[in-house]
Amino acid sequence: MFDRLARVINKVPWVVVGGAILFAALSGIFGGPVSKSLQVGGFQDPSSQSSQALDRLEQATGMRADGGIVALVRTPDGTNSATAIAEVTKVSGVIGADPDIAKVFNYYVTHDPSMVAKDGSSTIVVGYWQKVSDQEAVNAATRLADQLKSDPVTAA
Repeated sequence: MFDRLARVINKVPWVVVGGAILFAALSGIFGGPVSKSLQVGGFQDPSSQSSQALDRLEQATGMRADGGIVALVRTPDGTNSATAIAEVTKVSGVIGADPDIAKVFNYYVTHDPSMVAKDGSSTIVVGYWQKVSDQEAVNAATRLADQLKSDPVTAA
């Protein structure tokens, strides 16, 4: 079977290339609109043990169990500088003020050294989503990114 296929490809390579291009074009035409129907976040079987565990965790905490949003805050003067503390506090405030955020954590709340770069040049602020849908989380992330970019202090 592969012998026959190899002979055809060797005899008429441009027909094979043309067929591949035609196939790709038709796939794009008929498959392109399908992307609008796809959802963010993938598929989970609600009867699986992992889905049930996520549901229990969400019920117990009131937050989405699959993560949140992470903001990287530059701290060129070190994490203990007044500027860094003010900037992290400001970013935490913006994220925490969003109605879709349940809790916000940063280095100054947790004192967890893993939240700070080894050289002290940056730290992270983590916001955990409330129990919102995937699309609501995407919308909130976009909204928060726009808010943080529009602020001249946090955008720098």
